[in-house]
Amino acid sequence: LPTLKYYLERDILGSGKLDPLIHDPKVEEIVVDGPQKTIRISYKNLGEIKTNIILEKKEEIDHILNRVAQATGKNLKENPLLNETFQGLHFEGIQGIGEQQSTIKIRRVENDL
Repeated sequence: LPTLKYYLERDILGSGKLDPLIHDPKVEEIVVDGPQKTIRISYKNLGEIKTNIILEKKEEIDHILNRVAQATGKNLKENPLLNETFQGLHFEGIQGIGEQQSTIKIRRVENDL
C-alpha cells in the first residue's frame, strides 16, 4: 500500500516521473525536450547529466504544464506558452499543438522547496 500511495500521489497530485527530480535540492534545472526523449538535468557541482527518465507521451508533459498553469491562474488554451515561477521553481514550456511537441524547462530559483 505505501508504494501504491506514492505512485498515486506522484502521478495525480504531483509531477509524475519528474517528482523525484523536482524534490531533489541538488537538481538545479530539468529539461524535457519532448516525449520519447531523455530528460536532462543540471546537477549542482556536476553540470548537465542525461537521466534514464523518459516521458512516453505528450500528455505527460501537458499534465505538468496544465497543473502549473492552473495553480498560477493561467489558461494554456488561450496561450500555449507557460513562463511562471511557482513554489521556488521557474517553469518555461509550450503546450504543443498538432504535430508540435510539448516541452518544459524547470529551473530552481530558491534552494528550499
